[in-house]
Amino acid sequence: AVDPNTTTTIYVAATDGGLFVSTNSATTWSSLNSGIDDPIKIVQMREGQTLSEVFRSDGEPFQIFELPLPGSTSIAQDSPSTTVGGILWPEVALLTYDQTDQVEVEYGLFPPRVIFGDGIAGNIPPKDTEIRVTYFVTNGSLGSIASDTIGNFITPIIAGTTTIGTVLTNDAPSTPGSDPESIDSIKVNAPQVFQAAQRAVTADDLTGWVNSYVDPVFGAVAAGRATSPRSAAADAEGQSIIATLIAFGVPSTITSRLSRYLDSILSSNCSANVVNAQILSEDSIGRYVPAPAGLAINLATFLNTIAESTVEAVVTDGSINLLSVDAFIGIKILDNITNDALRN
Repeated sequence: AVDPNTTTTIYVAATDGGLFVSTNSATTWSSLNSGIDDPIKIVQMREGQTLSEVFRSDGEPFQIFELPLPGSTSIAQDSPSTTVGGILWPEVALLTYDQTDQVEVEYGLFPPRVIFGDGIAGNIPPKDTEIRVTYFVTNGSLGSIASDTIGNFITPIIAGTTTIGTVLTNDAPSTPGSDPESIDSIKVNAPQVFQAAQRAVTADDLTGWVNSYVDPVFGAVAAGRATSPRSAAADAEGQSIIATLIAFGVPSTITSRLSRYLDSILSSNCSANVVNAQILSEDSIGRYVPAPAGLAINLATFLNTIAESTVEAVVTDGSINLLSVDAFIGIKILDNITNDALRN
């Protein structure tokens, strides 16, 4: 605010700083806080500094950019902010199978890395687009800041042109994070965590859930198996579609093209994450029969609620290739067969 009678006198109210006045057109400032406000303010601050790195997209899938860590600093979890051409691309814990703008940050590597998708799981930044990553680093070992180790600011606190007197105390240590878990420990603990949460991760997990499933209306699954197809021949649903097309007289050139196309999708690493659950029901006298459509639909809904991550469970008719039969055939020569007959 400018004094209407003396235009060289200016008043400024600073956020959490109080009231200041300049009588020489903002060349110098004086505090007017005496008697107005408590001159001591307690504020919460964090140790560390904000860094920024600029990269350039090459237009290729799965681009990876390393974030330098000066000295012995560590990156703060969830602190990176990534923009592509000035547009924020949100961070996700794991790149999902969506053609959306998203990035993944690998914090456990040194240096940490920002990862983009392949156009199937996450979009690809357009070629030559600027990629800017802003992130926060801290000096603490594994996130731990000991008491009485922080004593100064990187830059002073200034209101107008006046430096505000400040005292920085660090009388209590921070709570450190846990050490990175070893691979051997993960192998032991991860399955227990998922079991406790009643989640299905592996094909064996899903097979167990399939064979224990009972629908209140359509009954139980008599026999079932969950597989992750990696070829057209292993995909029961794909084989069913191809068999139907052949039955309707579709030329083999077309069905062969479809089979090759399915192979190209299913065999691509991380391009397909479908689990095929093949099931059979049981009739009144104990014979295996195709499952009712309602049972298949309800089972698929159930499996997709317990399947982990981006798995999609598809339930199909198991009568195509679910069960195999071993036949033992004995062959012998009848007594009335002559040697001449055998030679013929």
